[in-house]
Amino acid sequence: MGSDLQLTGLASGFDWKPVVEQLVELEAIPKQRLQSEKSANESKVSDLGLLKSQLDALNGAAGALNNDDLYEGRKVGMDSVSAAILSASAKAGALTGDYVVSVYSIGTQTEMSSKNRVPGGLGAGLTLSEKLNELPLQTAITTGTFTIAGKTLSIDNLDVTLQSIIDEINAAVSGVSGVNPESDMTGITFEYDQANDKMIVDGGELSPNSLNAVPVLGSPTDSSNFLHVLRLLNRASVTRDADLEVGSGISVWSGGDGTQSWLRLDDPDESLSSSDSRLYVAKGAAGSEVLFKRIANEALHNAATDYTAGTNVYKNGFVYQVKSGVNFPTTAFDDNNPKVTAGDMTKEATGPHWKLLSTLSSHSDYSTTGTNFGADADNANTTINHDPGDTSKTYKTGDIVKGSDGNFFRAVKERLDTATVNWDDLSTDFAGANGIATTATANGSEWTNNIPKKIRINGRMYQHNGAGYSAVEHSGNGVGNTLYGAAFDTTGKKYVVGKQGDANVQDHYYKPNQTKWDTVQAHAGTSNRSNWAANDYVQIGSKFYQATSQWDPTNAASPAANELFSLDTTSAASYGKLWVPNSYIQDTSGAGTNFFKASAAWSGVGDHTGASTVQSWAKDKVVHNSAGGADKKFYQANANFSAIQAHNAGTLFQTFNSGTIGASNANVQAMLVEDGTSNNFYKAGANWGETVAHTAGNAVTAFDTTGSAANNKFAKIGSVLYEAKQDFSSITAASYDKSVNHTTGTVVYDGTDYFQASANVADHVSASGSAVFADASGATTSTRFLHQNAASSKVWKPTSTLTSLAAHSSNPTGKYSQNNVVKGASNYFKASANWGNVTDHNSGGDVSSFGNGKVVHNDGNNTFYQSQGDLSGITNWSDSAYTNGSSFSDTIRDGSGSGYYTPKFDIANSFTNTSAFSATDVVKEGANYFQFQVAYTGNYAAGVASNAIALGTDGNYYQNTSGGANSNDPASGGAGWSAGFATLDAMQTGLGTGVLKKYTTTNPADATARADLWEDVTAAVNLSNTGHAQLSTYWQDATAIVATGTAYWTVDTDPLTLSSANSYWTEDTQATTPATGGSGVWTNVTNLAKLADTTGTAGAGNGLWAVVDASTLAANANWWGDVTTDISNPTATNDFWTDKTTDIFDFADIGNGNDVDTYWGSSNVNAELTDDSNGGFSSWWTDKTTKLTDLNLVATDAETQQFWSSKTAELTNSGDAGFASHWTEYGHADTASSFDSNYWQQIKPGMKRIGNTGAVANAIDYSLWAKAGNVAGYAGSDGNFGTRDSGEDAFGRSGAHDFSTTFAGTLAGEIRKGSDGKYYRARANTSTDPIQAANANDWDLVAVDLTKANNHVHTDSDFWQAVTIPDPDAVSAYWEQLQESVIESSQALGTIDMKVSLAGANFGTTLVPNASGLGNFFIGEGEGAVRIDYNVNTDTVSTLVDRVNSSDANVHMYYDPVSDRFVVRNKEAGSVGITLHESTTWDALTANSGTGNLLNAMGLAAPAANYVDYNSANNATYANGTYVSLGGTGGDPTTFWQALQVPTESPSTASTQWRQVIASVGRTMVDELGQNSIVRVNEGDKVYSNKTSFTDSEHGYEGITFDIAQMDVNDSASFVVARDSSQAKAAIDKLIEEFNDAQDYIKSLTSVTNDGERVTSGKFSSNIEISRLGSQLRKVVFGDSTPHSESGATSDGSNLIINARAGNSAELVAIANDLNFDSNNDGYIVKVLNDNASGNPKYWTYSAAGGGGAANWTETDPAYSSFRLSSIGLDFGIGSDRIMVKNSALLIQELEKNPDKVKALFSDARVESTKTADADDIAATAPKTLTNNDPNSPTATNAVVGDTIANSAAFDANTSTYRPYQGISNAIDEFISAFLSGDSDSGYKGAYNTHIESIRSQNKRIDERIEDMERYLEQREKTLSDGFMRMEEMQSQLNTQLQTLQNSFKK
Repeated sequence: MGSDLQLTGLASGFDWKPVVEQLVELEAIPKQRLQSEKSANESKVSDLGLLKSQLDALNGAAGALNNDDLYEGRKVGMDSVSAAILSASAKAGALTGDYVVSVYSIGTQTEMSSKNRVPGGLGAGLTLSEKLNELPLQTAITTGTFTIAGKTLSIDNLDVTLQSIIDEINAAVSGVSGVNPESDMTGITFEYDQANDKMIVDGGELSPNSLNAVPVLGSPTDSSNFLHVLRLLNRASVTRDADLEVGSGISVWSGGDGTQSWLRLDDPDESLSSSDSRLYVAKGAAGSEVLFKRIANEALHNAATDYTAGTNVYKNGFVYQVKSGVNFPTTAFDDNNPKVTAGDMTKEATGPHWKLLSTLSSHSDYSTTGTNFGADADNANTTINHDPGDTSKTYKTGDIVKGSDGNFFRAVKERLDTATVNWDDLSTDFAGANGIATTATANGSEWTNNIPKKIRINGRMYQHNGAGYSAVEHSGNGVGNTLYGAAFDTTGKKYVVGKQGDANVQDHYYKPNQTKWDTVQAHAGTSNRSNWAANDYVQIGSKFYQATSQWDPTNAASPAANELFSLDTTSAASYGKLWVPNSYIQDTSGAGTNFFKASAAWSGVGDHTGASTVQSWAKDKVVHNSAGGADKKFYQANANFSAIQAHNAGTLFQTFNSGTIGASNANVQAMLVEDGTSNNFYKAGANWGETVAHTAGNAVTAFDTTGSAANNKFAKIGSVLYEAKQDFSSITAASYDKSVNHTTGTVVYDGTDYFQASANVADHVSASGSAVFADASGATTSTRFLHQNAASSKVWKPTSTLTSLAAHSSNPTGKYSQNNVVKGASNYFKASANWGNVTDHNSGGDVSSFGNGKVVHNDGNNTFYQSQGDLSGITNWSDSAYTNGSSFSDTIRDGSGSGYYTPKFDIANSFTNTSAFSATDVVKEGANYFQFQVAYTGNYAAGVASNAIALGTDGNYYQNTSGGANSNDPASGGAGWSAGFATLDAMQTGLGTGVLKKYTTTNPADATARADLWEDVTAAVNLSNTGHAQLSTYWQDATAIVATGTAYWTVDTDPLTLSSANSYWTEDTQATTPATGGSGVWTNVTNLAKLADTTGTAGAGNGLWAVVDASTLAANANWWGDVTTDISNPTATNDFWTDKTTDIFDFADIGNGNDVDTYWGSSNVNAELTDDSNGGFSSWWTDKTTKLTDLNLVATDAETQQFWSSKTAELTNSGDAGFASHWTEYGHADTASSFDSNYWQQIKPGMKRIGNTGAVANAIDYSLWAKAGNVAGYAGSDGNFGTRDSGEDAFGRSGAHDFSTTFAGTLAGEIRKGSDGKYYRARANTSTDPIQAANANDWDLVAVDLTKANNHVHTDSDFWQAVTIPDPDAVSAYWEQLQESVIESSQALGTIDMKVSLAGANFGTTLVPNASGLGNFFIGEGEGAVRIDYNVNTDTVSTLVDRVNSSDANVHMYYDPVSDRFVVRNKEAGSVGITLHESTTWDALTANSGTGNLLNAMGLAAPAANYVDYNSANNATYANGTYVSLGGTGGDPTTFWQALQVPTESPSTASTQWRQVIASVGRTMVDELGQNSIVRVNEGDKVYSNKTSFTDSEHGYEGITFDIAQMDVNDSASFVVARDSSQAKAAIDKLIEEFNDAQDYIKSLTSVTNDGERVTSGKFSSNIEISRLGSQLRKVVFGDSTPHSESGATSDGSNLIINARAGNSAELVAIANDLNFDSNNDGYIVKVLNDNASGNPKYWTYSAAGGGGAANWTETDPAYSSFRLSSIGLDFGIGSDRIMVKNSALLIQELEKNPDKVKALFSDARVESTKTADADDIAATAPKTLTNNDPNSPTATNAVVGDTIANSAAFDANTSTYRPYQGISNAIDEFISAFLSGDSDSGYKGAYNTHIESIRSQNKRIDERIEDMERYLEQREKTLSDGFMRMEEMQSQLNTQLQTLQNSFKK
């Protein structure tokens, strides 16, 4: 606006520029406002962009819920055990349930091993004379030191022989050969086993316990690998016969030693270790003795075993045998059959055997016949000298008696107790003043609660054991103040003793019968309102009474006088009886439960028993409704039922009116009838009001089918009634419409006559003038089509030209010709000329002429394809560069123009050696091509990767062999590099194919180049393999293109055009004119219509009229209503009776003169029944006081005996059954099961000694019963067995020996002789005297003399004899020959050298190739065999193995140097065999001829020749692996065999010791075969796979995959596939999150807030569309609250859906029967899709009260209900547009139980209420066009194709309207899409785009205004400046003039 250099005010002195700028700035204020407005608009655009993002995110979250898989999600669950070994997954929709996977096999590969054929290995052995550095070892020996058992040796020179090293180790030092670090008599020596090619180390240990100990070899300081290379450090050991070492202490066997003690390691009596020399013996020539060990040949002696004669046992090194004829006892001592004679034997159940030493039968029986305490003890039985003057007559300690069961007992103390009560005779002992109660009180120390503590009866003693028993003294006769029931005795053990002074009862015990006494009830007198039963007992004061029979009605169902009845006024069962005068009742439901007496009025009440008595009652009669099943109430008749008459068919009855029934007898007769025979009653029905008389032939226009308004439904002619079946009132001449397709049976009227259609006017209907029916070609030429066009409607029939058209196929299998016409789904189509361009292509044929887009019909699979590029432009191979790729443009043909190929790798036709190349890149050097197998780095630089090739600075190529990155310069001789090679060719020759592969050409015509470098896609290009992976690169399936493409078809409208002008249609004019006969459609039915002709009116009628039955009363509801039940069974609500029950039994109203007084008097009768002073009381009660209190009557009176029983015998008579519940006998010796162990002991094995106070606890008395059959030798003077000293003996000590008599210091188990001459054994360490009674428990009494004592301690010679042990030898059952362990090499030492030529690789078998060193073998046989060639002079084992592994044989070969074996393994798992051969003749293809014996040398094939002739005599000489030949017999060929072990049988196919072989052939053994993976799923059939994973293609369970890789055979694991709602829930949660985020953002844009100081508005708060957006979204998500019947989210209330129902409802009846329906199933609804062949659905509901069968089912309406957000626990907050999760559990529940409903809720596709009609619609339904596109408002005009019609899929049966529906997700998408993008069809751009465009338009206008403003301001500034400039100029001129003027004046 001016130059910055402008200076202002020079002339005027006024700087006007700031003024101009300020003026311009003021005028620029509108521009700033515009800029602010634009900025605000741009902010709105940004906000709208964020809003779009929010809505897009919401729409995306909603759209995700349309994924069906969400609702069929599956999860796999398993326990931790299964999860550790099995992995499993399930896709959506997989079958849920439990799955158990049982593993039977895990897939493995077939592995053919030379070890199975040459067990000893393949390599040749070592030659000891060879130098160390020349030995064929796996690893070369190095110099340095090695250590043997701590001693170090060294190897200084590798030029020495192996033998020299062995000699150095074995050198003798101090007379001991070998390494001897301990300087003892043992030395460690080395030796070489030539046969097994192994080194052996012998340790030479002295102790037999160390025979398996081998020396320790090696040291961490060793510097030589000598021991490692010889495989000795693995410490593999072998055994051989052990020899006797000097100094071992082992005895040498000599003659006669077999009688000595030779111990075994398992001897339980000795503490032996395996090093104990007593276990061993040496035998053999001096210096060659070998060692033996005593082993178990006989069982250890067991004292509990029942030995038989001849049995051998071991004890203390000796062997004993049971003597001949001697058998040990086998049965234990039996109390039921005791042993009593000396010599008798028995045994303990699990222990030793016993012998009785004396006879017991001389002892007397146990007796208690003596006075007071028992037998006379002074007799022969005593073992103690009793005092003859002892008057106690008791048994003394030691006495032996015989029990009643034959057992004998010994007294352990004196039998005496004086503290007992004499209980022999109570009547004598407790007479007079000394009754029981008095005596017990006086002698309290001997009595408790009136019962003695101890008693004696006839010499036997008893102790009271009745815990809780007691007795009390009785109150006395006539005293009734005690109730002896449960309150008296809570235990059942409380007795009563007779009252002192009552002489007959004071010495007796009694027990009250509590149960009976508990029936006696306390009676409160007049206040007691109990209703007693007859014979009830009560206590009133101190007296007892019994109720009389008046309390108990004789027949409770029939009231009688003077009997009492309980009456509940709330229970009809109680009051509902016909009462009689003077009967009594108790009002049990009223206040006070009072008693009342019936009055005489009851004699006038009628007894109504049902229908048979109805006509007996006059009006107002009161009756008792007593019929069976009736309510038993009392009713008053509302009418005179005696006036009812029998039904008369000629009478015109009036419709029943309940309001007038009781007015008169005439009314009764007009409305009610009786059937005249069965006492059934009926009331007149509604049809009688719709019936009029009619004259035949008269007009029928006043009749219709409903009898509506003024019309009637029934016509009566004479005595016959007819029902109208047509609405004659609406059938008029004006109503006939030609456009209607009148159906069969339709009646029309032409003004004169009636006509009825005998068939449909048309079979199909169309409302279009141009189309009629899309499937007309399926009709016949007689099929009629109605074109609805008002009065111009016509009927047409198709011609044969139309009906012969074929249907169009969406998958044509052949070509069409031009103008062929086919029938589509809704149109007909004509083939275009383009079909002539489609070529028939032979699968695999030439395609080189096909251009881009060429369509062919491939004959190989009858499919059309279209080329994806120009096939004719694919070029042939040339020596060019090719880039790895598989696209169309990468495809070439080979050099001769054959086949099609794409390059697998980058192929160059040159080589720039300074550039880097990747592994697999192909380059050309000279005339050859080379493929890198490792990376090529170009020029060397430090850090070359492992194995990579680099170009050295000297121009040579080097490979990094260091094993890691290499920074050593190879050209300078740096380490870790291969030799340098001048060319790639030289490097390939030197380093082999593992580094570089060489090709003479890359032309795919060359087989090698083709296989390695090119992908053959010929089969895809020429369509010979349409399943080829690359097919889509060259072809696309063109089926859809030719089947439906408009280039190949045009619509043909002629077949759909109703016109006689074409060859497809002809008009039928008669079908629309009834009077003409109607083309067989119409029949004149005028006479039938007017009832002049009633033909056919019987039964269902003739379609116009039907005779109806008004005479039948039963089941004819519209004519007659059955009221039998109502009138014969009175109720309070029917029309015929009034209930009077309440009034009659209203006892609260008694005394007020009402109905209750009439029937029950005016007051109660309580005193008569409750007051014992009342005169009437005795009629109700009898006095029973004496009967219940006089104990003297217990013996004689039956009633008293009900209350009391005598217990005297129970307490005094030992024979009484109850005696034992009170008393326990003691001090007795009756039987083994009944004796007092405090006084007696049973005489039996193991009995205890007697001490001071009886039998002791532990010490045993062996003096009566002694142990027998003992075994124990004598250890000799040294006390040790097995030392074989002079005193050692099998049978014990000499006869002169006796035991010590010194007790002091005796150790446990030692035997001592007592001063009584008896022998005792200490039970513990002791010094006590064993004969003292106080010490009895310290000592067992062993025997009474020395002989018995020795038999007890040592071997019992009565039972046993000694056995001589035989001499040791290798086969003896008594001896084991010992082996010693030595170390040997863990594997054979000689191995195959992988790096030298095959000829020098140290094979154990000499190779025999051809003269040039060449050989070959085959993998497989016949056509599929793969040939492998080799040169023994140049090929190494490594190159051979590589050659096999890179071949097409699909096997993997390797050499295992440790096991010295070759292995060939299938690359894939499964039971698939391997065949190898090098035979010249065996292969079926003569070309497959092998050369050489390499396979045999490798142990993989049988030898070609030199088989040993088999001889069974030589079996022992045949080792595992030996080959033999077996000559054939009878002309059979010679066969060849290999031993699998040292055989014991001849070769045969049945033998497991041999396998048959073929010369020069190797075949997989069965044991080498791999396994398939085999499982069972849920115990089904076995499932096989050659992998560890199983998919549905193997096991068939769709969508389920599991892997058994971590499982073992026989493992089972289980998993559960269940519904997984988590994904669906997450998707719903995401929808909620996005919805709420969107709502929050919308709210931020539109909300208005007021904080009290200022109002803040959102940017779009005034924008109506955006402000309403939140509520509209809520409305969209909330959905339609009215259920739509067709929506998947709607339920119709049905419990079951079936396809069809016949008219008799048989299907419904079957459902009810099958499901056992009853009243609990009432309301069960079945939906029938096609009801009664109508094609329409109906609903039927069940009711058990229907009458049975089909009658139980009635038609009903569906009950529609919506499944909505609230159904899954979601809802909107109050006053909020945000979705809330109100019930997360409900959401999960519905996703689990009703996923289809949830899916429908969200993903139901939108179904519109309208659609555009197509031919199918027109033909099927004859739809109407719509008014204003409203589907519920059709016009009268039939639609044509293209019109808008109602969409039948949108018809809502719930509202009977057409209305759209859709799921929430689709509703959201529809709404958001409309909001954001609008509708392209209507041109609406959507609110969002509209707002954006509007804002942008505003900004554009603002920009224009700003530009205009800027132009104005610029001009304004210029104008102001120019004005000031002119002022300056004028000022300047004035100044100049003034200056001139001034200058003109002189000063």
